[in-house]
Formats: sequence, structure tokens, C-alpha cells
Amino acid sequence: MGVHVKSHTLPTPYLVGDIHLYEVDNNDTKILIDTGPPTKEAVEIITAGIELDKLDYVLITHCHHDHFGLVDFISEHSNAKILLSKIDKKLFSNQEIKFSFLVHYLQKLGFEETVTRSLKFHHDSYQEALPDQKSFSCLEDNPKDLEEMEVSYLSCPSHTQSDIVYILEPYVFTGDTLLRDIFQTPLLDLDLQTLDSRFNNYQAYCESIGKLLSLSGLEVKPAHREFIESIQAQITFYVSKMLDRSQLLYSHLIASKSLPKIVGHLFPEIQKDPFRIFIKISEVLFLIDFMLEPELLFDRLRENSMLKFLEESQIQLFDLFFQEKTRLDIYKELI
Repeated sequence: MGVHVKSHTLPTPYLVGDIHLYEVDNNDTKILIDTGPPTKEAVEIITAGIELDKLDYVLITHCHHDHFGLVDFISEHSNAKILLSKIDKKLFSNQEIKFSFLVHYLQKLGFEETVTRSLKFHHDSYQEALPDQKSFSCLEDNPKDLEEMEVSYLSCPSHTQSDIVYILEPYVFTGDTLLRDIFQTPLLDLDLQTLDSRFNNYQAYCESIGKLLSLSGLEVKPAHREFIESIQAQITFYVSKMLDRSQLLYSHLIASKSLPKIVGHLFPEIQKDPFRIFIKISEVLFLIDFMLEPELLFDRLRENSMLKFLEESQIQLFDLFFQEKTRLDIYKELI
């Protein structure tokens, strides 16, 4: 019979917009990729469009509301086995530790209480949406289920540290790792392996580049936007945005050692929106990590024959950051 894929598009209340769920039929094994957000409208759409009682498996790509928000609902209305990563399970179990870390980290950087109050609001809403631990199992502990589905997976962290890409040839379901014309910000987070330091999204992204490129030739099914041109084109787009935004940020980093002032100067239009400030703080930290170790990204691009897709002016930016990175050494201590 082969692999048949049907997409279901659901609205979300989040900045990223609509999400695509994928209903997969592989030789009568029925799989759903992600669940949609915990909203009444999402429940109505999936109830009308998906025969939940016929689902065998649900696979979660990562730990954001729009991807796992209806885990409990599906668990209650189907017999499907729901699988997500061990990192996500650890995240669900350590919410208070994570929240405390983020508050103290932002205070250390000098950000005002309005930002941490916003974090409290989003922390509380996230807590309310967390699935019951009995609703799901860990992906890594269930190889026989993956074999039955004929599904393999890759861990490709950066946007989150739990990003999972699912492969069921000729398709690859990439969650938020590859989104057309979107620079998906890697969010500031606690390292869930150590529980005592910031997760380095930049290093994770560099390690994920080769994994993502190894999937070239498969048809990409992203969670947002309808398609991508190619994996190579999307990585080129993302790296180009990194370089352009780093160039803009660099002069501010040299002129001021205050991250709150830098974020305020760069993004004055969002100063009354604390959560968007948090997103931009995350972006600035990601870009600083890059400027402190530009060789990591350069080497990964070179190893994967990707440098040829960049413009000459962008290659010159790498040269600038190689030469000037010692001027940013103060940020090694700060961040």
C-alpha cells in the first residue's frame, strides 16, 4: 500500500501562526505527527477531520504548546501510543527548576522585573497545558514501536533542545527545524542535561546542520508554512540571517556592555511586550555565542560544502568575526 500522508492545518494563538499536523497511513499503521494547540478550535478540527479511534501512534516533534497541547485529549479519545523524547519528559518534570533558573539568569543580565513577570505568566500557562505523565511514553525506550511504524528519527536540537525529526521515506517530518523564510529563534533555556547552566543553542545548531543535510532528497513536511524549497536553501537562508543580524548586533556589543540597553536600542518597537523582549534576548544570546565561536559554524558549513551558497560579503563577515572575537571576551563571563 505504501505511505500516504494527509495534512491538517490548525490555527494557533501563537506568533508562528497556523500549524500543520500530518496523518500518516503506512501499510495500515496510522500515525499522527504532533497534536496541535490546547484550544477549543483545535479540538473541533481534529475531532471532525481525524478518526482518533483508528490512530495507532502519535509522534511529538518538540515541547511547544502547538505541538503537544492535545496529548491528553488524544490519549482520552483514542488507544494510540504517544511518543515523545526523554528531553521533553525531563522538561515537564523540571518546570520549577527551569523557571527559577531563567528568572535569576535574566536578573544577572540586568533585565527588569517586567520581563520576569511575563515569564511567570507563560510559565503558568505552560504548566496548565502539561500532559499527564501516564499519557505518553519515551521515544528512546520504544524501538519495537518505531520498527512497527517503519519510522526512524534524528535529534536535531537548536530551536529547542528536544527537536526531533521523523523519517518515513520518502518523507521527513521536521517540526520547527526547517521553516520557509522564518528565522525561528532558539529560545533561552536551562540545559536539561545538567540542570545548572544555559543550553547552548548555537553549538546544538552547528551539530544539527550535517544531520539535516543528510535528509536531502526526501520530501520535507514542515510544521509551519506549506513547504520549503530545499534543505540546503533553508539552511543557507538561516545562516544568512544569522550573519546579517550579527553584523548589526556587533557594533552595539562593542559600544555598550549592557544587554538591556542593547535590546532596547535594537528593538524599540517591542518594549511594551515583555514576551517578545524575551524572544529577542534569546536571539541576542544565540548570536553572541556565534560571534564568540564563529569557527564552529564555518567548519560545519565547509564540511558540508555549504560555503559556496553564501555571498562573498557574508564570507567576509566570518573573517571579521575571526579577527574581532577577542573584543567580545567580556561576554564569556557575562552570559
